[in-house]
Amino acid sequence: MFFIHCPYCHKQVFRWFYAGHKAKHTAVQPDGQAADHITLAPAKRFQGALDDVPKQYKHAKCGVTTEMPEDHVRSYLADPFLYDGTAFCCECSQYLPYEEFTWRETEQSLEAYFRDLQAEYLTKHDGKRPPRPAV
Repeated sequence: MFFIHCPYCHKQVFRWFYAGHKAKHTAVQPDGQAADHITLAPAKRFQGALDDVPKQYKHAKCGVTTEMPEDHVRSYLADPFLYDGTAFCCECSQYLPYEEFTWRETEQSLEAYFRDLQAEYLTKHDGKRPPRPAV
C-alpha cells in the first residue's frame, strides 16, 4: 500500500508523507485543542435527523458549555467507540474525562450516554466493535 486514508480529512496520503500530514491535523492550537479530530468519512456518518440528539455539554467544574461540531456528532452516532472518553472544555482549554461533563439538553453525563450508545451498538452488531480507523 502506497497510500493511507487520513481519518482527519479523508484524503489518500502517500505513505511517506503521512507523518507530516497527520502532524498538521494533531497540532495543538493556542486554545489547547487539536487542530482537527478524527471523524468518519461523510458517507459513513449517521445520516438521520439530529433533532433529539444532544450537542452541547457542560463542564461540572467550571460551568461552561461547549458545543460539539455536527461532523463529530454524526460520527459518534455511527461509531460510539470512535472517541477516547474525553471531551474538550473551551473554558479550561483541555481535554477532560467524560465523567466531568453533562449534556445541557438532557443533564445525562457524557460517560453514561456513551456507555449506553456503545451497549446498543454491540447489541445490534452481535457484540462486535467497529474497525478502528488507521491513524
